[in-house]
Amino acid sequence: MAKVAWNKYLKDTETTTREDLESAKIYLTISRQILDVYGREGDSGGPLDEADTLLGLIREEEQK
Repeated sequence: MAKVAWNKYLKDTETTTREDLESAKIYLTISRQILDVYGREGDSGGPLDEADTLLGLIREEEQK
């Protein structure tokens, strides 16, 4: 859901609001809490790495 919300934020630039960005951040926070229970997978680039990347992108966007 975090990636879907992020994609909506990027794609619908005419109707996007800060609330859309906040939704992506909330979904990401919930996802990370669940993924942290399982821990990092053996492969680099797994779900937690993707979550880290998305969090960095969201933080960059918040600074604008």
